[in-house]
Amino acid sequence: MAAGETIARFIGAVTLLALFAPSPETPDPSKRKFGAAGVDACNQLIDSATPEGNIVRRLPLILARALHRIEAKDYAGAIKDTELARHEAVTAGLADNPYFKRSMGMSIDLIAGSAALRHGDMAQAIKFNYAPAQQLPDSYYPLLVPRNQVAFSPEAQAEEIRTSALIARLSPLQMWRLANAYAENARFADAATVLQQMNDWRRSLVEKPDEVDLGFSLSNIALYQALAGNWTAADASASEARRQVDRRKLEGRAVDGEAAFVELLDLLDLLKKAHAGQTDEARRLFVGRSRWVGANFGQLAPIIRQLREGARPDQLTGPLAQSPEGAWQKRRDEQLAALIQSDTDNKTLFKLLLPYASVGDYESMSGKVWNLKGKSLLNPNPVDKTGYHAANALIAGPMTQPDVMLLHCALKAKALGKNGMVFFVHFNNPSHGFVRFGNRGEEGMIDALFIDADAVIAELAPIIPSPTDLAGRRAARAKTAS
Repeated sequence: MAAGETIARFIGAVTLLALFAPSPETPDPSKRKFGAAGVDACNQLIDSATPEGNIVRRLPLILARALHRIEAKDYAGAIKDTELARHEAVTAGLADNPYFKRSMGMSIDLIAGSAALRHGDMAQAIKFNYAPAQQLPDSYYPLLVPRNQVAFSPEAQAEEIRTSALIARLSPLQMWRLANAYAENARFADAATVLQQMNDWRRSLVEKPDEVDLGFSLSNIALYQALAGNWTAADASASEARRQVDRRKLEGRAVDGEAAFVELLDLLDLLKKAHAGQTDEARRLFVGRSRWVGANFGQLAPIIRQLREGARPDQLTGPLAQSPEGAWQKRRDEQLAALIQSDTDNKTLFKLLLPYASVGDYESMSGKVWNLKGKSLLNPNPVDKTGYHAANALIAGPMTQPDVMLLHCALKAKALGKNGMVFFVHFNNPSHGFVRFGNRGEEGMIDALFIDADAVIAELAPIIPSPTDLAGRRAARAKTAS
């Protein structure tokens, strides 16, 4: 409530606010009504003779009703509620507010997409699911919001590739997600390239790159290269994968994903047999396992299709019994069933109802972010000899920290005469990050991870304005309030 009021006041919508706002509320799922009962409760607050008139409270009420409609399987009604919420946000002047767009505004898209998915309208589901990431391509949390919808429709492949490529720039381990997206689209050479770039990044983080355990990723690369028809490269990647795993085991160290590593190289070996004309032997090896759990769907589908072609009926057993299309439909049905089941717990859906962003948390960081001579956000000394500098935003609000670090680093890059950087948020702590400055194409500037400084400044300066712009903004707000 408090953050929402600040957003409304930010755009001068003071008349839309109650004179005395209630205290901020914390949802209690145990007291929340379910389905039709929840819809009825919301109706009393939205459509009664004395409806809630405070837009800040009214919008989440409308969206909560949409979620209750999803619980009740009234998907068309839920979509209408998201349309109502969008209309009222536009009317109130909130829709284009930069803080609203990265908080409650995303909820409208997410809930609309969730309802459309269950309603069977995949075009709308895809559009709204990926909208937050497309609208805010240099903002950490909006990029984490979209769900992978490829399992529900092949039409989602293009948006999934585009979105996972964006989030990988701020969270490089998401290149696994990007590689999987390429594989689902049969772009196997691109999948291999992405994982190779991820390996380059992992090696850039340490002083002794040769000690990084790359066996599992190399086995994936080898399989993708084989699926792309690049057998020489596949053999080289597989040999290096085996060498690294053997070395680690002789040194008494653990091997990441060893079981999956073995499966992937077994798949590579049977693919090589099929390529050499030993298709019957390849089929025998493939059906020798009831399931291949170490490979993803994008890797297995083309292998199944190839081995089923020209097979005798008695050879179509086990994992070859079902066509890739049938396997895809089975996966879709299972995931949709799990999704609808999760709608019954009275809490999972409500995670889509995001809190309002705190304008104050962003504006309070103006001086720190734009002070390029300060040392509180960026360590001037690189970590070891890697060229990366540690960044932290411990003093920032919890939902602002990645944006605070990213904008400060973009401004620093420009001050250093560089047009960008490689920057990533710490895997387990979003208040910490690491940055390496440079120009695209320079050593260490991994292409898939390169972040353009001007693009970051254009997107994030409106939410963390310079001290001069902030002073002007506050003066204008004070004038409006008076």
